[in-house]
Amino acid sequence: MNMRQLEYFISVATNLNFTKAAKQLYISQSTLSEQILELEKILGVKLFLRNSHSVQLTASGIAFLKEAKEIINKVDESIQIARQAESAITGSLRIGILDGLEYQFLSKVLKNFRRKYPKVTLNFAIYDLFSLDKLLYQNNLDIGFTMSSPLDKFVELNCKVIYTDTFYMALPEHNPINETQLKFFNLDRETFYFESSGRSRDHLIRICSHRLGIAPKIKITHRVDLMLLNVESGTGVAIYPRIILENKSKDGLNYIHLEGEEDYPDSYANLIAIWKKGNTNPCISLLIEEVESITKWTESGSNSAAPISNNKPKK
Repeated sequence: MNMRQLEYFISVATNLNFTKAAKQLYISQSTLSEQILELEKILGVKLFLRNSHSVQLTASGIAFLKEAKEIINKVDESIQIARQAESAITGSLRIGILDGLEYQFLSKVLKNFRRKYPKVTLNFAIYDLFSLDKLLYQNNLDIGFTMSSPLDKFVELNCKVIYTDTFYMALPEHNPINETQLKFFNLDRETFYFESSGRSRDHLIRICSHRLGIAPKIKITHRVDLMLLNVESGTGVAIYPRIILENKSKDGLNYIHLEGEEDYPDSYANLIAIWKKGNTNPCISLLIEEVESITKWTESGSNSAAPISNNKPKK
């Protein structure tokens, strides 16, 4: 069995017509028929039911079509990887990752990128949101993966939305608040822990003002783990995007979903890739392509995360 026979089989299976398939393949119909018969002989099964009026796939043919397509795709991918390695793409990328995102989709992205571009050096580190923004503006990072409000404006930075996330409130396990009581509970006495300042703090203030009707008392911790440790100890609460809390979920906490409002974009958070305008590092576009191939994002971030069915983010 060879690649040509697989391509011939896929063409006939797609068209269900030997004459049409032969024309597409630029071979004679007799040659095509001979190759299909040879393939059936090698496999030991009938792939097609055919008569003078129609061609149909057998059950074996249907099953083999899926496998044949996967083999062709894998070969094409292997050829591309070999050619890229041969072209000796070299360089380096300085990548900043927001604390809490490191074990999400990025692990797969970076693994695939290293496999495709083994001569590109990846240097990545975990930062809080404020530090990550600052390093990008100072040209000390090539690209960052972080969270933002839909209303955030990045004058000197390019931004790609990966998907749109919702917020949860993290509370101590013994806290009596539930989702239906949220608007009526006296939250203005609570300390709201957050791991950064700047635009993320402003985003939190807007959420609390709109959804809870309060001006929150905020305390900065600079680490998500420390933020949740303070909440677990009973000294306050925290509001944070779902993707972060899923990664950092702790048993001593309860979580309340703050449902987003379509007419109020600040009730959502975007997971984004962000890099400095004018940065000519060619490896940035290669990494963006890899993220796109895995996450299938859109410019508008339309592939929003599905709601969590219970109070505690899934581990």
